[in-house]
Amino acid sequence: SFSISSGNVRGSGHDAGGAFIISGTESNGHVTFEKRYDSACISAVVTAIFRSLDTHSNGEISLKEFKPWMQGEWKGLSDENAKKLFNLFTTDCTNMISEAEFLEKCSDR
Repeated sequence: SFSISSGNVRGSGHDAGGAFIISGTESNGHVTFEKRYDSACISAVVTAIFRSLDTHSNGEISLKEFKPWMQGEWKGLSDENAKKLFNLFTTDCTNMISEAEFLEKCSDR
């Protein structure tokens, strides 16, 4: 639900992506707004994705676990570009993505 008061749009709700807030403006019958998800919901979704990718259940994602997911998301992604994406996630030169690294790269933190 949302409300418009003095040209300001405010509201909140819940959908498949989780809890969100709406903020924006109204002018001459036209409404412009931004929908932002609650950071706790984003963290929960990113954590669930990480755990689904961590097929070895060792708290880290290897390139072997990461690459099929990326190539499924981006059809035609080459092995070379999948490796480049993987390297954007890992910051400690271990060739593994930790849950903290994944969360940091996938959220607004």
